[in-house]
Amino acid sequence: MVEYLGCGKIETISGAAGGVKYIPGLSEELKNEFLNDLCEKLSSPDRIIKGGYIYMNDIVFSPDISSKVGTILAGYFIDKNVDYVITVETKGIPIALMTANALNKPLVIARREVGVTEGSSVSINYVTGSSKKIQRMSLGKRALKKGSRCIFIDDFMKAGGTANGIVELLKEFDCELVGIGVLVEASADKNL
Repeated sequence: MVEYLGCGKIETISGAAGGVKYIPGLSEELKNEFLNDLCEKLSSPDRIIKGGYIYMNDIVFSPDISSKVGTILAGYFIDKNVDYVITVETKGIPIALMTANALNKPLVIARREVGVTEGSSVSINYVTGSSKKIQRMSLGKRALKKGSRCIFIDDFMKAGGTANGIVELLKEFDCELVGIGVLVEASADKNL
């Protein structure tokens, strides 16, 4: 019934520790309908703000939209044996959280500055892909277990500088990045 309704699938796991596992998902039809509607919303000329940016806050922070996006993204990583979902503060958090929820994995947030409640931390400097500015990202040393497999989820990617920063940060924890998922990727057109 779950598969018939297009809301995921059920897996059975045999053995003493086995049972039934629900994996959230959307049918191809529902996924395509949702993504087409989302593309239509994002394509509205009213969304263009000063500097040529697209206004996305209402989309990223909508529980209904971020939940569906998270479920769709999780579907791409379900077979990757992911230990953690990682993102960078701030706007990628809702989508990353919903992806982590669909995968039933912890969310880890790299921050510009780590608070005292994080304990000791690791910080790296990285160069943003688009503006070539030097930024800092930090993560508490207790946030990840050594040898973990992680996916990076974000709201927007232009030139991949933040993703490269995440790769370098994960190396400091002896962790592996096994995938990247983003809501919107900028065109390769240099004029954008």
